Amino acid sequence: MMEWGKFPRVLWRVCLLAILACNFSHSANAQQPQLQENISVGVPYHEWTTNQSCMVKDVESSLQCNYVLYVEDCFATSRFSYLRLPYCLFPKEKPFAMFILVVWISFCFLNLAMVIDNRVVPNLETIAKSLKMSDSLAGVTLLAFGNGAADVFSAVAAVRATEDGGMLAMAGILGGGLFVTTVVSGVIAFNFEPEASKFTIGRDVFFFLVSLGWVAFMLSDNKITLWEAILFLVLYFVYVCVVAMMERVMMKRKLRVNESDDDDFIPVEDTSEKTPLLASTSESVIETTKSIAAFVTHPAQLYDGPDPRTLSRTLSRIERSESVSALNKDADTPERGTWAYTFSRLDIFDTEGSLWHTKPLYVKIAVILQIPGRMIMLLTTPVVYHEDRAKSWDKNLHVIIALLSVPLLILIFDEDAVSTGPDGSWRETLPSITFGAFVGIGLAGFVALTSEHQGPPLFVVAFAVLGFVMSLAFIYAIANEIVAVMRSFGIILGISESTVGMTVMGIGNGTCDLIANYLVASKGFPGIAISAVYAGPVLNTYVGLGIAALVGYILYKGPYIVEADAQLFLGLAVLMFALCMSLLCSLLFGRLPKFFGGLLISLYGLFFIGSVVLEVSS
Repeated sequence: MMEWGKFPRVLWRVCLLAILACNFSHSANAQQPQLQENISVGVPYHEWTTNQSCMVKDVESSLQCNYVLYVEDCFATSRFSYLRLPYCLFPKEKPFAMFILVVWISFCFLNLAMVIDNRVVPNLETIAKSLKMSDSLAGVTLLAFGNGAADVFSAVAAVRATEDGGMLAMAGILGGGLFVTTVVSGVIAFNFEPEASKFTIGRDVFFFLVSLGWVAFMLSDNKITLWEAILFLVLYFVYVCVVAMMERVMMKRKLRVNESDDDDFIPVEDTSEKTPLLASTSESVIETTKSIAAFVTHPAQLYDGPDPRTLSRTLSRIERSESVSALNKDADTPERGTWAYTFSRLDIFDTEGSLWHTKPLYVKIAVILQIPGRMIMLLTTPVVYHEDRAKSWDKNLHVIIALLSVPLLILIFDEDAVSTGPDGSWRETLPSITFGAFVGIGLAGFVALTSEHQGPPLFVVAFAVLGFVMSLAFIYAIANEIVAVMRSFGIILGISESTVGMTVMGIGNGTCDLIANYLVASKGFPGIAISAVYAGPVLNTYVGLGIAALVGYILYKGPYIVEADAQLFLGLAVLMFALCMSLLCSLLFGRLPKFFGGLLISLYGLFFIGSVVLEVSS
């Protein structure tokens, strides 16, 4: 029982209800509020326009609520107006409103990490193996995109929100890269002193520096043209080709070494006890993973080792399977095909691997915050594990997923999914959610008629594709809310978007990498962790900024304007300096020593102080 859990659960419900109560969904046809004409304001009400920038700090406090409801830029990044919390619902208790926003954005980040870890990468691994993609091609395309999808969608969401969103998009990408290459790299170097391959790190640092140089060139004229945006994607394609060629050279070199060893090999009779092929120990599984999964999930892997996030999930899965088998050895398992079996798989409290009473308090709080998102994910987003496709199959559950997934997709991407429209089309009498419901019913019927309870059908890979699509939809929706809250913080506190992106958003984007890489390093793979530090931001910079710039060019029909400030150039300079230091250290020492880790962490601290000083002085 969870005697302690009543208060956190009640607190979460109160905060969520407060958010929902004060943030009504807006639409283009929403009625504008009546303005009070007899009150003097800093920005006169007759000068308000719906398409102006949100400058609520310049408005008289008595009219700030009207202002945030009237000006679209105050709520354009989300279906909800988060500024209604401090300016309408709690105008005299702004700290409490900020506390609710902090709880909400923590909820968003927790669910974002859950979707990426539990759905995106496992499904992408299955898709890549089913398409017989090489490890290198899968690592630098599908699986790398899966790990960086949150950063990419956050940048796109910022650009879509407003014409001025390019500042936040660029600052978020650069801030995340800076946090990863200084704090994450510094923590790993300080605690583990990993070996650093000069070829792998040199390649990734070179392409990272090229991308940063290209960003600085674009910021020199404060606009991004079409060819500049396309060149971002072209350069990433060049990076993919270089990685593939380097892997091919390495494979040929290993093959020649193995052939020379075979020529000198003298067979000796093995009298030792043979190890079973399917060993159940953690050590054998880790070694198998290490030898087979090279370069599966990250472009940095030109050595025998998987991606930190994938490896951390593998290690956790091994530990969970061993502990669960020990705990439930004599427990009765419901028969497959029954609804009792289906319900037993809906583990909303995440008790797979550790019982509730054994979890630390902070883990229990995180699990409770994830319950709504986990429940929706379990019922709408399938997962297919390549190593054991039968493990994740449950006919009843997949029928429910087929029924609910398409309607949820429409709800995410269509703001007017439950309403009709006066556009003269079929939507005038039939909302789009009805179409989604019919498609869902058809898919559910097809799955029910063509599959069995005993094992997965031949088209089980289609569920991996569906799971990936649904995961991207969740990431898109969550990224929109994260960007909206970040902008709200900046508006409430009077902080520039570049400062919010380079600091708060960058730390949020890099925290998942810090946890995953540290876990992998602590399990005995510090080289894998440190290599991923430099390869991960390469995708985010090239693809994230490239796609965001293309979206801005298409939406606003011309070169996308990004007014750079001192914050962005400070972040660029510190990031380039940290990369050059890391490259020099790997060339001189062949590893990242402890003192270098402390130096990198101190460098980020100095950047943070400089960022605050710049913001205060501006």
